[in-house]
Amino acid sequence: LTYQNTTLFTNLHIIIIIIIIIIIIIIIIIIIIIIIIIIIIIQGTQSDFI
Repeated sequence: LTYQNTTLFTNLHIIIIIIIIIIIIIIIIIIIIIIIIIIIIIQGTQSDFI
């Protein structure tokens, strides 16, 4: 491995880590949105019964 190859590899590693972090953040946001929607639906049905 030459110096250029190792820097390219580390840069690729950093990019992969960033992509994984972004994907995790997106998944967390989607889960939060789904939970909020479920809470709104549950509250909506409860208010209808009252």
